[in-house]
Amino acid sequence: MRFQSGGSSKSNKDGLPPPTAFTRGRQRPRIRQLLVYVLLFSLAATLSTILPIPWSLYRSGDASKLALKDRDPSEDWQDNIWPLRPPTPWDISTDYPYPRKLEYDVKEGTWLRLDVHPTSGDIVFDMVGDLWCLPGEQALRISSDATIIARPVLLGIPHDSDPHFSPNGDRLVFRSDAELGVENIWVMEWKGCYEMDLRSTTPRRELLLALNEEETEQRQLSQGLKENSQRKTNRLLREGRLNGT
Repeated sequence: MRFQSGGSSKSNKDGLPPPTAFTRGRQRPRIRQLLVYVLLFSLAATLSTILPIPWSLYRSGDASKLALKDRDPSEDWQDNIWPLRPPTPWDISTDYPYPRKLEYDVKEGTWLRLDVHPTSGDIVFDMVGDLWCLPGEQALRISSDATIIARPVLLGIPHDSDPHFSPNGDRLVFRSDAELGVENIWVMEWKGCYEMDLRSTTPRRELLLALNEEETEQRQLSQGLKENSQRKTNRLLREGRLNGT
């Protein structure tokens, strides 16, 4: 009979480790797996509180579509922004191939917008996009067989309409699409029918020179020659859009 000396032997007679050492070796991977599962579960729980779940995205998309469908489009409109578009260097009176000119003689008109001067009795009215005036001293004494010649106040390509005097009669306000072709409210100084007459028998010197150059400048414009500063001044004088008239 032989005795195995010492208690330090790590194997039995069959070459296997002691039961205690084998059990501990199997438990360690299980503990690691458990820790990994706990960590993954914690991470998933944390992400679920931060990120939306797929069906919540679908529901929120439907809700946003319904909200957009039920929203009033007028809520996006702002009427405190002006101008609606930035001005561009364009002039309705000159930026087209050929000038337009209309001459007519009439004795009656319909749908004329007019106003009466508060002190002089001058009558200003619009016709075919131009402004005309009847002197008050003639209009107030008109008889059935009398004829008063209307005097042009504003002419030219722009469409001018709806003239009205200021309360004290020193200004004339009207609607016009001059310059950019967009209708705006314009104000000009009022000096009376005789002073504002663009076809007076005794026009001012500047207006007379501009009228003498009208045919030549209209021909240059029809040939595509752009206006210079002097030609523009002459045109504005002929149209009555400068205070010098």
